[in-house]
Amino acid sequence: HLSILPMRDEALAAVSALQLSLNAKIPHERCSQPATALRISAHYLRQGSAPEKATACVLASLSGRKASGAALTAAWALAAALLPAEASIGVHLEELLKGAGSWRAPLLWSAIGPLPVGKNEIDGDPLTEEHHDPLSSYLSDSLRRVSVSSEYMPGGEARWGPVKTADGGGLMLEWPGVDWHGLVQMMGSQAVLEWRAWAIGTLVVATEATYTLDCRGVHRAVVVPAATPFGEKVVVNGDLYGGGSPGAVRGGFAVHLSRGAHFLLLHVRGKVRASVRCALSRARTPLVVAAPQSQAIPDVLLSPAGSSEGVCGGYVALPVRSTCSEWLSVSITAEEAAASGLVTAVQAQLAPGLHALLPVHFVVRSGVSLRCPHTLRLRVHAAYTNGSSAFTTSVNVRSECRSAAQSVQCTFLDADGSIGTFAVVRPLRVEQHCTAGSTSGTLPRVRCPVLLSLHGTSITARDSADAYKRKHRDADADYEFGVAGFWLVAPTKHGAHNWEVGGQATALHAVAALAGALPRALAEIAEVDSERILFAGHSMGAHGAWLGAVQQPGRA
Repeated sequence: HLSILPMRDEALAAVSALQLSLNAKIPHERCSQPATALRISAHYLRQGSAPEKATACVLASLSGRKASGAALTAAWALAAALLPAEASIGVHLEELLKGAGSWRAPLLWSAIGPLPVGKNEIDGDPLTEEHHDPLSSYLSDSLRRVSVSSEYMPGGEARWGPVKTADGGGLMLEWPGVDWHGLVQMMGSQAVLEWRAWAIGTLVVATEATYTLDCRGVHRAVVVPAATPFGEKVVVNGDLYGGGSPGAVRGGFAVHLSRGAHFLLLHVRGKVRASVRCALSRARTPLVVAAPQSQAIPDVLLSPAGSSEGVCGGYVALPVRSTCSEWLSVSITAEEAAASGLVTAVQAQLAPGLHALLPVHFVVRSGVSLRCPHTLRLRVHAAYTNGSSAFTTSVNVRSECRSAAQSVQCTFLDADGSIGTFAVVRPLRVEQHCTAGSTSGTLPRVRCPVLLSLHGTSITARDSADAYKRKHRDADADYEFGVAGFWLVAPTKHGAHNWEVGGQATALHAVAALAGALPRALAEIAEVDSERILFAGHSMGAHGAWLGAVQQPGRA
């Protein structure tokens, strides 16, 4: 590795020359250690000391060192930021990063905690109250041990300490010195298991550019350049729940980083332990787009001959995420003026860092032969609101093809304006079990009530609807799906107790949307009597069915 660093010796020579020209003593004995020199130099800069003192400290950590490592690389990065005229230092930094432009994840993590966290009262941060801010505390700790009050710790004090980093930038915060079991017994409550902490890592950047910082497990991150720690902070959105966005949208938040070392501050909350992960990459596009989840895409109904009978509902929530620091203007259209379908054009404004589910409505023409599954290709165009830097990408929306004898997945506009999903199965034996309806032309029609089936936790709309099946004889090869005399509607709403207030509104909106969502071939089977509902459900859905029947006595 050392043999492929041709600029190393030239950079070290520049360091020696600079030390002679500064003619300054090493400000502190710890400046000779790269791991602490970065923090000491930033401390001097933050306290308003002469820049020469900070420069002398970081140069002392580099002098004569031919090894490599994260701490030494970070020290070279700070030197490159403080001494931009010394080209050899900047080139050597690029060599250390092997042309990558930056570290892929923050390293050199330290954390302080666990600290008390409020639940029903306004939180007070000991670092803010005792040390003005976490960064000041962290930098001061490089010169003298810093502690803050914490009743979690046996001695009543929490101190900064190194934290190991897992592959990919993962960080596990846990406190083996805390007797969690004893605290619960003493307090008589598990609320004592909840804590907060501060973690600070280092980002190294060799190439000034706009990067994407993606932090999971925290609600925000703060970036502070080590060369100007007294300047403005950059606050970056995080992903608190750590699972990414619906539809697997990735992207993080865009931040422009100059060459040098940057401190990354995370305010972490956890219960006994917490996992945090941050990744840094070059920003490729101002907008990240993902395909919708299959459970939220409407089905295409096929005729026995294999041609399209239309799409059920036709609404799709397209996951998008702005990764830039400017407002974006976004439009969505069909990539082709396809003979098979149409898309209602979408226009939207996205705030910096915003994740959104943009509603797209499309139609699949009847009578058109389709290849199944049917793929609709959408073109997404984004531009900054000032008109610069246009960007275009495409995404596929794949619809399953279903027959009238199967459950059909439909989408609709929910009560809150979001896109909802339900599965529907046509009523069986309508002539025997349904009442007379209107007359269509010369043909009298029948009118069937709705069986509203509410699922339990983790069950999809289609699985909920497909549970209503039977075989008339054991020898039958296939099941018959549906219920005699009822339109079967199985909406979806996930989360604990989600068939209560908001869930009831979703369920009833699905019933109201049924008639307008059905493709013509299904709609011609029978009219929908949405004023007569048979409430049914399983587990969480059974609770919702009971509530629905009680709250809708005139329809139940």
